[in-house]
Amino acid sequence: FPTENEIYFFNQPLKPLLVKAEYKFLQDVINSYPEKVIIIKLHPLTSPDIKLLYQNLSGTKVIDSNIPAEVLLLSLNNCIVFTGWSAVLITENNSCNYYFNYPIYKKLNDRAINQINIVNLNHITMISSANEMKFPNE
Repeated sequence: FPTENEIYFFNQPLKPLLVKAEYKFLQDVINSYPEKVIIIKLHPLTSPDIKLLYQNLSGTKVIDSNIPAEVLLLSLNNCIVFTGWSAVLITENNSCNYYFNYPIYKKLNDRAINQINIVNLNHITMISSANEMKFPNE
């Protein structure tokens, strides 16, 4: 997979209501960056149904591997990387811009999500829409 000037999404195992929000956000990212293919690194515990959903999503490539996401993240250069709130983004790669799209899940008022207390690190930007994401060289 390419490692420079790309957009990487690191998914997490989620329940159906949250998957719908995640899927819609991914569609927004695809529409915001039509010249890019969004690369999705699946969490090893992602269900077969969700794997299939993302594999069939136009404008994406899927990495379905047990290679730790942190290893992949450290190989990237000048990329956008995002996730809902996965701890993978604790691994800092200064050449990339990091985003949590946690607010799209929070607005669903899900009881489990409401119990999560996000400690946002300085290198991660909290966003609510795809157009808030920018490449490091922009």
